Amino acid sequence: MGCCISICCFACYKYTYFADLITKHINDNITKHLNIIKPTKFSLKTWYISLDRDIFKNLTTILKYKLFVIFKEMKLDVFKKNGIYEDNLSQNLAYYIVNIMIDEDFEDFKLLDIPTNTIFYKNIPINIDSEKIKSFQNSITTIINKDNQPELIDINTENHLYQKIFDKNLESKLINTINSIPNERIEFIIKELNNKFKNNEEAENELLSRQNFA
Repeated sequence: MGCCISICCFACYKYTYFADLITKHINDNITKHLNIIKPTKFSLKTWYISLDRDIFKNLTTILKYKLFVIFKEMKLDVFKKNGIYEDNLSQNLAYYIVNIMIDEDFEDFKLLDIPTNTIFYKNIPINIDSEKIKSFQNSITTIINKDNQPELIDINTENHLYQKIFDKNLESKLINTINSIPNERIEFIIKELNNKFKNNEEAENELLSRQNFA
């Protein structure tokens, strides 16, 4: 009995660890994407996006649990996944999350053209219509004022209360987006990525087998 419990605990731990790792990478990549498309002047006093701050801890918990459930259901062999795989997975999921959050019409997702043998490559930027980006930004920087009316605030405001509202609006958008994604959709992306790694590895091994190293 004790042995069975230990095995179950170990199985849960490996998925918890991997979900935590991928969540951190996803948050980092989402942060990069959003800061690139955010038209703010450089200043230490204006709003900045960083999903690793405590104000986004609820978002992190929700995403981590969703990934944990998916990894466990798939029985993903997480201990055989290296840093390159982790980078590929987090890049693809972050790209997908940001796109469907900003563009409601975004559907046809294909794996990013990222190499499977190195972590050194040029990041693929988000490619979304500027009007949709503007609409998304307005939804983040709109507050309910003292007259109980919506009011659009300058994204470059130095008012810390407004910036806190921006953070909460962004977190709400991200949480709603993540909750709206069916687990099957993320499973599909993972399976596609697994096939990509497998096919590339087989192609590399085939090429090596044809060489004469004598």
